[in-house]
Amino acid sequence: MKLFLILLPFLPVFAKAQNADWREIQGKIDEAIKNGGSVQLTPNRIYTIDKPLIAAEWNGSEYQQVYFRMEGNGSMWDNGKSTTIVATFKDAPIFSIQKGKGCVIKGITFKGVYRAPDGLPHGKPFEAYGDPTCRDSRYSPYAAVCIDPFSGQLPPDGGYPSLKGWYRGSQTRGGSTGLRFEDCTFSNTTIGFITSPNGYTQNAEIITLQNIRIGECKAGIVGCQAQEKMNRVLNIGAWEKCHTLFVWNKYGAQESGNWIVDGVNIAGSVANILHRISHGWFPLYMSNVFAERVASIGIWESLVGDQLKNASINLYLPDQQFGLADFALSGGGGVEIIASMIRYYGHDDWPVLVPGSYKGVEEPRFTTGNGLKSLQNFNMFREQQLVVKEGRMAVRGNDPGMKPGQMVTFFHYANWDYLGQGIVSEVGKGVFYVTSLSPAVRNGGRFGVGRKKANDQ
Repeated sequence: MKLFLILLPFLPVFAKAQNADWREIQGKIDEAIKNGGSVQLTPNRIYTIDKPLIAAEWNGSEYQQVYFRMEGNGSMWDNGKSTTIVATFKDAPIFSIQKGKGCVIKGITFKGVYRAPDGLPHGKPFEAYGDPTCRDSRYSPYAAVCIDPFSGQLPPDGGYPSLKGWYRGSQTRGGSTGLRFEDCTFSNTTIGFITSPNGYTQNAEIITLQNIRIGECKAGIVGCQAQEKMNRVLNIGAWEKCHTLFVWNKYGAQESGNWIVDGVNIAGSVANILHRISHGWFPLYMSNVFAERVASIGIWESLVGDQLKNASINLYLPDQQFGLADFALSGGGGVEIIASMIRYYGHDDWPVLVPGSYKGVEEPRFTTGNGLKSLQNFNMFREQQLVVKEGRMAVRGNDPGMKPGQMVTFFHYANWDYLGQGIVSEVGKGVFYVTSLSPAVRNGGRFGVGRKKANDQ
């Protein structure tokens, strides 16, 4: 009790300090918007705020276009010596721009209080992953930076709880254009950077994100609607826990706009590079990707000519935590893969399974599917009811070519659609055992089982 009485008088002081930092930055933003000026934040300083920072101008009936610059002394790599804005709340964007035109934000680390779950995110559904204490709602997720969070009406999820009064005015489509974020870090929020989550406004176009670091989060960069045109991500790094680095079709209007991604470096703890269904909207062009380790490329489907070019992608080798992914890339196809290497490092004999029609996957290291039309590339075993015990599955049948370390594939017993994969751990008389099972087959069931033919080059 004595300790409590000693600490209590300091709590209001801490709260006042947080409020003071917010008032200082928000006041400078408001002033800069009025005169088209700049906000110069203190080098190496850590600002702690307990309210969202919002760059917007309201004339009494609608939001006006705003322009300003805000700059700290940071680089894309948060080395502890950069201008940092730390938020103590969990249910709103740390920093938002509403109807910005040409705004420039440079050299700032935006950091929240999101904490990733223990273990790697590999093999976990996107919807089931994240910090449950932080807001993750379709039209109003917790984010480091949000472009055009508001429309004239509250969205179906009720909008950001602490910002309901900001959804106002006529229901117009106008949004932001020509923004630039440079040498920034987005970390410890559900979403790093998101455009137009409100589900109604458009624009959010010609945005450039250059020299960006993604820290711990659920999704790094999120697009929401089809009118996002010529948005560019140039040189991005992600080395911390992140389920999916680029996400479309999950938030806001759940559409896909035109994005160009050039220069991606992933190391260590990212499960998937992207989730995107382009449908008939607009294409994504992604190039110069280096992924040291990912569970999969992710889900990517297009009817409009999406491309992956000059990529070097190494898939995670299976371990005790998660096993293999069901697919290296899935979604149905329509994406062209150019001059790229996708492999299990050190295991060129393991096929990289890509269901669907993906142009450019005819190289030897790929095996294509879509109900596995390339079924002739696999020796087939008869269908079996397979049971998983202690993380491994026993498969009955003699196969003189089977040996430990080989990859085997599992098929739907009724229609022979490809389902998942695993690695042979042990071969016995009339039986072999499979571990590192991908999610689709971990619970056992009725499968057909096969492996790549020895002469399948």
